[in-house]
Amino acid sequence: MREFLLQRVAVGPTGAWGVLLHGGVPFAVTLERTYLLGEITSPRWYTKIPVGSYVCPRDMFNKGRPPYPTYEIPVPGHRELKFHRGNFLLDSEGCLLVGSGFDIDSDVNGRTMLRNSREAFRWFMELTAGDPAIALLVVDP
Repeated sequence: MREFLLQRVAVGPTGAWGVLLHGGVPFAVTLERTYLLGEITSPRWYTKIPVGSYVCPRDMFNKGRPPYPTYEIPVPGHRELKFHRGNFLLDSEGCLLVGSGFDIDSDVNGRTMLRNSREAFRWFMELTAGDPAIALLVVDP
């Protein structure tokens, strides 16, 4: 089973930004939607995917057109948290978006975003081709 490390580098109102490593080598960046916990005066941001170890079975992402293969991240209390394509924070409801770099989209009010998500996700799936499951370790900054 292939092992991946998701090293989050920043967590805040613009999302949880991370680097995905395989064999100690970074090969993609990630973005997860964040949610506010606590009061506005002392905010704390969290993701739906807590720090920890996961065995992620191969699955389908059915919201895509057409649906495509991916891996599900089994988090207790949540359904269908998956690796998938997407460039902006709102492309996800808590899933793990995969891209090739971070960017600012000047055409969309300066929102930060992932670059080349479709291609980076394809690289990820080519790397894991044929694997019925992968291991994922998630760590915070």
